[in-house]
Amino acid sequence: MYCAIIGDLVRSKKIPATQQNAVQQKLRCALQEINLRFASSIAAKFLLTLGDEFQGLLHKSACSPPIITWLLGQLHPQKIRFGVGIGDMFTTIDPEKAIGASGPAFTLARKAIVAQKQSETTVRTAAAEPPFSFLVRYETDAPDAALLNVGCRAAHGIVSGWTQKQWETVKAVTESGSQNKAAACLGLADSTVSRNLQAARYEEYRAMLAQLQAYLKDTYDTR
Repeated sequence: MYCAIIGDLVRSKKIPATQQNAVQQKLRCALQEINLRFASSIAAKFLLTLGDEFQGLLHKSACSPPIITWLLGQLHPQKIRFGVGIGDMFTTIDPEKAIGASGPAFTLARKAIVAQKQSETTVRTAAAEPPFSFLVRYETDAPDAALLNVGCRAAHGIVSGWTQKQWETVKAVTESGSQNKAAACLGLADSTVSRNLQAARYEEYRAMLAQLQAYLKDTYDTR
């Protein structure tokens, strides 16, 4: 089993011309970092495939949530939507670039990102969009895809309610690995960090992603 990830910059055509090159360079650097950080789990390296789209192929589907959350943190305030497909690959895979190969994994990932776009269009209203999002959809060609996507929508429900301070706190804790280190990095008191995390429903969010990872590992990565 393989796990294909396709990412797409949300409303990339509305990025000001003066910022487009900087955003693309930022994404390119983030993908290079992903290829280093998760090298042991990557079947074909992540790369830009279009001006606003990228893709990669994993051996281990449980790595998809941390890859997604890391990219969201690195590209903020630019939003990204993700389509994730879990399935086989039928053609030769070039480990240096996730392009040119085909199989159900990428077919399902494409199906997922198209469905995610349609979902966003359906729920979009005149109200202001939240500054933070978790726009992720899985396709597995099995009934469990619905369960995975319930978790993703719940995660989006939490993330979309974050304030800038809450997001900065969650990002600092995630990257540093502890509240104490995050407090030092942010120049805040430990109690302030704790309050920000509580308001952000951080423990609920973290538990949700941990359960998602555990399910993917037990269901798909042990075969």
